[in-house]
Amino acid sequence: MKHRIVVPIDETRFSLNALEAGAALAAQLGTGLEVLSVLAKEKDTAQRRQELQAMMEQLGHGAAELSVVSHPNPTERLVEETRATPPAMLCMATHARGAVSELLLGSVASNVLRLSQEPVVLTGPRLSLQWASPIRTVVVCIDESPESALVLEKAGRLASALQADVQLVRTVSVPSESLKEGGNWFTGSDWHTSTGREDPQFESPTQSRHWELLQNRASELERLTDQKAGYEVLFSDNPAAAAVDYADAQPGPILVTGTHAGSAIKRLILGSFASALVQDARCPVMIVPE
Repeated sequence: MKHRIVVPIDETRFSLNALEAGAALAAQLGTGLEVLSVLAKEKDTAQRRQELQAMMEQLGHGAAELSVVSHPNPTERLVEETRATPPAMLCMATHARGAVSELLLGSVASNVLRLSQEPVVLTGPRLSLQWASPIRTVVVCIDESPESALVLEKAGRLASALQADVQLVRTVSVPSESLKEGGNWFTGSDWHTSTGREDPQFESPTQSRHWELLQNRASELERLTDQKAGYEVLFSDNPAAAAVDYADAQPGPILVTGTHAGSAIKRLILGSFASALVQDARCPVMIVPE
């Protein structure tokens, strides 16, 4: 996966939250970290550059390449980066203010996801202060849609470039009353999220089509990328939260999912699962446009 890592920065300090994830990706991919700020007025670029350079140095990223440019349409300018040679993988901080992705991500991030053909890495408001590089586990959320094959391949290529392990997860929504002690539990390892330990009292369910799907996806991943993968089925009354909990238990995690937008306005907003994942994740989330 030959990508430049570009972190878009706006006038808010919050946007700097993506620097740590961007720096980790750049270091492991063997590319320099680039920071890009897009302004509407050219006369403001010198002041913005000075302010951003000071903040980046304060955060320990003063060596990153900083570009401050003027453009009437920030989204268009960022999408141009993803279409350059080599293409940029954008790493953006998100505010996650609501269920609808334009409110959740902000109009620029939402529009970039709609227009970009390249994966975008998002860091949400609950990014853990304990999350740190190196990235060692790529946790891939898989569903039954045909588009998930693209998610699988992109995730596999990323894991190979990062020299990280791959864990495939299938999250299945079930009523809360069907869960033992109200917890999330997983086939294969009987891992219980409320205790964080293996426990024989949480009996593994009969192997299902969900398990077969992941077995097939793991075989497909190995065929496409030579990357082997572990896999688990997650049963929960809150699938996104279960995926977040599962990622938390892995060393150096990054989550990967597709847009999962199944409504009539597909691609205009993220699907509910992807939106919730970005909102709740305590590690970076890579969104693969479908």
